[in-house]
Amino acid sequence: MAVVADGYSAIGVRGAGMLSNDDAGLVGRAVRVCGDRDRAGREFARTVLAVLRQRDLPARQLTLPEGFKDYVGGGLRH
Repeated sequence: MAVVADGYSAIGVRGAGMLSNDDAGLVGRAVRVCGDRDRAGREFARTVLAVLRQRDLPARQLTLPEGFKDYVGGGLRH
């Protein structure tokens, strides 16, 4: 995953419905959720944030800058 290659820790989720109940690795961490910058990506991020908050895991949404679709190695992709 591109964010790991850039030095970040990351968890890939193929879809918001695929979230597991094993969130122990997130406790005490700064959690950011970032979906693609399209309608589906925004809905995905909102769903994941809601699940994390239900589990008392503070998380924030990371929004990609205008003009960028997703994150790739070394930065953002148009």
